[in-house]
Amino acid sequence: MFAGVDLDPLRFEGSLVRIRGWVDERDGPRIEVTHPEQIEVLATP
Repeated sequence: MFAGVDLDPLRFEGSLVRIRGWVDERDGPRIEVTHPEQIEVLATP
């Protein structure tokens, strides 16, 4: 799904983002992002 929208995760480096999803305890707290719609950029450097 991410390749179809040309989304590069490295472009978020240094940005403030909001990720929506379920918090999972596997390997520590995390959210698995499966859809681009889960990512919201709040501020960029």
